[in-house]
Amino acid sequence: MSAPRHPAPSRPGPAAGSPPTSPLPAPGRRLGGAAVIALLALVVAGVALVLGLATALGRGQAGCQEAAWDAVPASSALPAGWALGSTDYYVASQTTTLGGPPTDDATGGAAVYTSVTCFGDSAADVLGRSRSSAEESGATVEDLSGIGDEGYSMADSATGSSAYHFRREGLVAYMAVSGTVSPVELDQLAAAVDAAMATSQGGAAPSVRVRPSEGPATTQTPGPTAEETTGPEVTTEPEPSPVAAALEARLPSEVGGTALTKDSATGDVVLQDDASSRALVAALRTVDKTAADLLLAQAFDETGTLAGSVLGFELPGVTGADLRAIILDAWLLADSPGVTKTEVTLAGKPFTRVSYGDGGTNSYVHVTDDAVIVIDAPDDDQAGTFAASLP
Repeated sequence: MSAPRHPAPSRPGPAAGSPPTSPLPAPGRRLGGAAVIALLALVVAGVALVLGLATALGRGQAGCQEAAWDAVPASSALPAGWALGSTDYYVASQTTTLGGPPTDDATGGAAVYTSVTCFGDSAADVLGRSRSSAEESGATVEDLSGIGDEGYSMADSATGSSAYHFRREGLVAYMAVSGTVSPVELDQLAAAVDAAMATSQGGAAPSVRVRPSEGPATTQTPGPTAEETTGPEVTTEPEPSPVAAALEARLPSEVGGTALTKDSATGDVVLQDDASSRALVAALRTVDKTAADLLLAQAFDETGTLAGSVLGFELPGVTGADLRAIILDAWLLADSPGVTKTEVTLAGKPFTRVSYGDGGTNSYVHVTDDAVIVIDAPDDDQAGTFAASLP
């Protein structure tokens, strides 16, 4: 099945739902006051300007520069209480301030200063050189998992500072932390920046696939021989009950005469350590839920005859309208630059079509009772055949 448009995790990984262990300093560590905060902003802007000038002088990549300028995260993808601050544009780069909730002390709250710079074909080399430099300076450097194509985190115990540095294709992001930023918040902020970088370069938003469970084990007890009159005794272990039977029942059993296979799971089993999964888990926490609370079901054609599939979401205790907002904002990243969101009617039912402009499939989002149904199909006509088959 081709599930919502996030990189489908084909690799095994830690059970998502529980946030990944962060290599950053523990929450509560702060940089040294307003002067350091101002200095961080100037450093990030200055680095972006110098690196941007070097890139532009090396080759004039107008498209790459435009992608860097457009890689501003969607405000809806930020953690609760966070907001976009000012964005400044330079040659081949831009810097954006992400502001956290205000506090009662004189620091004015946390902030993350982000720069996105176009390096084109040199992006991987730039990231590698920067990592080597950080390691040589004595900073604690660890791999980032699920953010960008590659990246690392830096932590300096002497100053209490920390940062993320990662690459998505030809763009390189640097995120410097000021104030108290929890690992979960920083992960979601990085996921929002990464998504903006992907879509600004014409890429699709990330996705996962609900993997079908392995079939039930079957055992046979040897029966009588052919000469014996009694028949063979065969015992089959009962098929396990679906994890989300009611949600599976909301999905079509067949489309256009082609039977669909159904399966279901909870989010902690399905979600892994990619950027979109992190963003979704963080969004669930804003409504006091975890990945284990999220129910997912899928209906897909195992033969591959149909160009499409259906995914269902349900979050007990959360309305369909609220869950729809979470799926659109955190999972499908529908408000990211380059992504279009259009209200359409399929088989008499209202859907929101999310299109990524890359020639791939679209995601069609529909609310039924307290469940959210997402059809993944290349166009409205084929999505309509799935919509007409919904119970």
